[in-house]
Amino acid sequence: MVRDVKMLQALFLVLLSFVAGAQERIKGVSPCVDSVINSLQTHTIYQPVKVKATDKKLTLKCDKTQKAFKQDAVLSWMNKIEKDSIKAYELNSTDLKCYVFSSYIKRATGLAINFTSWLIVVPKSNFILEFESLVQNNRLIYFDKQTNKLIFIRFTYGDSFFWNRDWDNVNFKMELNEIDNGSVKAISSKDSKCPEN
Repeated sequence: MVRDVKMLQALFLVLLSFVAGAQERIKGVSPCVDSVINSLQTHTIYQPVKVKATDKKLTLKCDKTQKAFKQDAVLSWMNKIEKDSIKAYELNSTDLKCYVFSSYIKRATGLAINFTSWLIVVPKSNFILEFESLVQNNRLIYFDKQTNKLIFIRFTYGDSFFWNRDWDNVNFKMELNEIDNGSVKAISSKDSKCPEN
């Protein structure tokens, strides 16, 4: 019986060490993000806006006006995130406008603590998109200078890291997506190590 208790204690300690390792914050994605941002061809103007979240709506205070979002998709997103950590931006190009929201995921554990939840709202077409990314930089959502289409770049864990959990060699998957006429189209996807300089 004593041996069984010791085995259970050892198993418990092993499980705790796995959870502690899984809760580790990733490092190393910044060089990839900086490189991508420096290469973007965009004319997007980013304006931070004040935001207030309640159970029934998300309200933006832009200049002297207020905009309220009460759509089911917005309310569903708000149920998944930490309302106190919401950041909001108005993105403008020559003739297009959208709103971008980001927040930490509510009660995130394990690998999920590294993700930021994003919400894109395009008022002109009433388009709403939710996605998660390992990056918190709003400049990875932009209007392309040549096509004027809304683009977002999403970083997730690469397949080899997801299966091996090698914290010394984290690889990332970078996905380039285009939003056009109310639909999302994947443009490209590639893996990268993003080594620290």
